[in-house]
Amino acid sequence: MNIRPALALLAALSLPLAAAHTAVTDMQPAANSVVAAPASVTLHFSESVNLRYSIFKVYPLPVGQSGQRAAAELTRRVITLRGDEAARADRYRPRSGYSQGVTVPLKGGLKPGRYAVMWRLMSADGHPVTGQSVFTVR
Repeated sequence: MNIRPALALLAALSLPLAAAHTAVTDMQPAANSVVAAPASVTLHFSESVNLRYSIFKVYPLPVGQSGQRAAAELTRRVITLRGDEAARADRYRPRSGYSQGVTVPLKGGLKPGRYAVMWRLMSADGHPVTGQSVFTVR
């Protein structure tokens, strides 16, 4: 009996699992929502993430810029920036351990406008996953 075809099929079926990366499955405030100034942003993930090597930030979007494209550009510029606490809208402090969710506390008195929530997660497979979302404070 030749088991090579069975092994090839098993390997092919396991590729999507091996290629899957951590994703944000839920976030509050939700993407593109309009809300009263929240006290925090909460993110939930499809699997546990290594918090020690993950980054979470919330920035106000510059006046005149809105939407996902502006948030993506801002994320590229600032996600790994250090010493940017004064420019940010959050008070998040790095943690250690693993978790399937994180709460990012926000500074009090957020002004009306659009805010970019950005993250860089360290997946269980060791690959970083970067993303962003936007919400509006009325």
